[in-house]
Amino acid sequence: MKKRSRTIYVPAGLSSIFQVCYEGNRDLELEGARGGGFRLKLGTYTYAELSKVDEVFINGFKEEGRTSLKVIELFKKKFQIEESIRLFHKIEVPIGCGFGTSGSGALGAVFAIADLFDIRASYCELANIAHKAEILSLTGLGTVAGLSSFKGSCGLIIEAGGPCICKTQMLKVDRDDVLVSIVISNIDKATVLQSEEKKKLVNALAEDLMKDIDDAYSLLDRASVFAIKAGFADAYLQKLMDFMLKIGFKGVAQNMIGKAVHGLVDKNHLERVVKELSRNLNYKIVVSELQEKNPLLDYYSNV
Repeated sequence: MKKRSRTIYVPAGLSSIFQVCYEGNRDLELEGARGGGFRLKLGTYTYAELSKVDEVFINGFKEEGRTSLKVIELFKKKFQIEESIRLFHKIEVPIGCGFGTSGSGALGAVFAIADLFDIRASYCELANIAHKAEILSLTGLGTVAGLSSFKGSCGLIIEAGGPCICKTQMLKVDRDDVLVSIVISNIDKATVLQSEEKKKLVNALAEDLMKDIDDAYSLLDRASVFAIKAGFADAYLQKLMDFMLKIGFKGVAQNMIGKAVHGLVDKNHLERVVKELSRNLNYKIVVSELQEKNPLLDYYSNV
């Protein structure tokens, strides 16, 4: 047995719009979300090693890491593993701000543990462990499915479900575009996912608005309307999105779910736009190229 796994890279998955598709009375592989967003080059790097207790380290510090701990629990139960596991995540984007870090971390954890114990399960079987862990931990519904199933750097989940079950649609985005996000603070997703009243409003809006999405720019346009009408975007975020459009963004929306906004900028205008943001704002600015390929497929083909 290896002392530690190889390091698994999983891109961040930034969500722009979502519809909750959770009934609670069926197999978790059938549960999930519809919605759309972007796959970023910035992401999560994960490796696993044997330990005296199950534990998770994030960016060098021991953390609760409940989604990753749930991955360990589900993986050990499924493959009858008795050893304890320590996971290390290096996360390049803000946590809890709509960048899908729980989902990317869960996927990284699954494939790192599989590598550590030389488990030869199918790609779909492994990815679905991460999907189930995300749902059971109340940290997301469709991020794992999107990251493991999307083709291209921008897309929609048009039929909910876990990896290899959900149906996706690739959305066109200009090759010269870069994603820029302004991050203010995080939002607790559990309060949104557990509120039936909020879920009904969110689902009705998403159902209507997603009908008009056919590329990355209509995604951002419809998603900004979604954020405002669903009550996620307060007055300040709305002003911030207006400002971003004025200085050259091709489209903007709120991160789902975080007190943060994102948009696409032509790389030829990136330096000017970032300088303008830095001059007017005192928040973290995240800049990332988009990631077209799913690196997990490359990794898995080499197992």
